[in-house]
Amino acid sequence: MGLDSDFRCLEVGELLELPVFIGSQTDRDFLRKVVSKTPKFDILIDDGGHKADQQRITFEEMFSHVKDDGLYVVEDLETSYNPNYDGGLNVPGTFIEHVKKLADLMHGNQYDSVTEAEWEIGRRIFGIHLHPGVVVIEKCPPRSKSLSIATGDTLLLRDMERWVSMDARILPDGGVNPGVVYDD
Repeated sequence: MGLDSDFRCLEVGELLELPVFIGSQTDRDFLRKVVSKTPKFDILIDDGGHKADQQRITFEEMFSHVKDDGLYVVEDLETSYNPNYDGGLNVPGTFIEHVKKLADLMHGNQYDSVTEAEWEIGRRIFGIHLHPGVVVIEKCPPRSKSLSIATGDTLLLRDMERWVSMDARILPDGGVNPGVVYDD
């Protein structure tokens, strides 16, 4: 599936037999229409506009349409630092600053000032990986606000098996004994 503002992309979509939607990344109604007409995405790659509002609005409207255990990728992240794109180091409103806020929200169960709306986003982020010019956000099923790695959480333990093995045991009361963590 493709999304672009250039009508010439319709021809590419026809050649590849892929649906292409033509519209603007800053048009929330258009993005909601796309969401209503497409299945959830395994991977969403935002390689569209380079301005922060385009990247942020697309994230706000499309992240919920990525499957649990899916990836949300934004390219051209370096424009957050470029004055030609209203960017610069530590400039409020840039997408890199939005990503920093997402990292805070991912840890929203560790502080009291997170709102329920913010936690709804943060509890669905398993990881944020920054690379030169690219950010990869791993989505997960909703985590509990009482999650603590010290006390264990079956969802987190299951997801962490991508990188580590756990000798976890479900206790009679439904809790989890995290067991031993070791690198493979």
